[in-house]
Amino acid sequence: MSQLDGDGVSVTLPTGWEGRLSSRPSEATAAVAAAQVAGAAEAGERDVLVQLANFALPAEMGDFGGGATPTMGPRDVLVILAEYGEGAAATPLFAAEGLPRLRPNDASPATLRYTMIGQSAIQRFFHVGDRGFCLYVVLGSHRRRLGQVGLVNEILRSVRIA
Repeated sequence: MSQLDGDGVSVTLPTGWEGRLSSRPSEATAAVAAAQVAGAAEAGERDVLVQLANFALPAEMGDFGGGATPTMGPRDVLVILAEYGEGAAATPLFAAEGLPRLRPNDASPATLRYTMIGQSAIQRFFHVGDRGFCLYVVLGSHRRRLGQVGLVNEILRSVRIA
């Protein structure tokens, strides 16, 4: 097992899983940077981005799995935890409190950002304290969702957000 820890978020990965924890400019900071000079986003608020998988993550991958999902096999699972900027937690979209627990019937092919035959996804918005997050999970096989969602919930039990 390995541990990812940074910016007030930690998660324990089971054997065979890999992950990345990084920070990115918040949407509010990025908007200010776009209106000002290049590099201004570095000085503002940062949001945490956690990407976890039971397969090798590609070197180049979008925040929500772009570049990884087309390579997923039927046993593969991708878990994304993306923080949204200051004030998000107070909005209706992020009204649910605490990290969600998922059910197999939460998974739907219609939730995928890009349709991949056989895959399905789950997306939940929530807050912990004053921090707003999106949990986005891609399952390599909709038919195997019962076991795959169990794996995801096991990992979610290890997530700590300060």
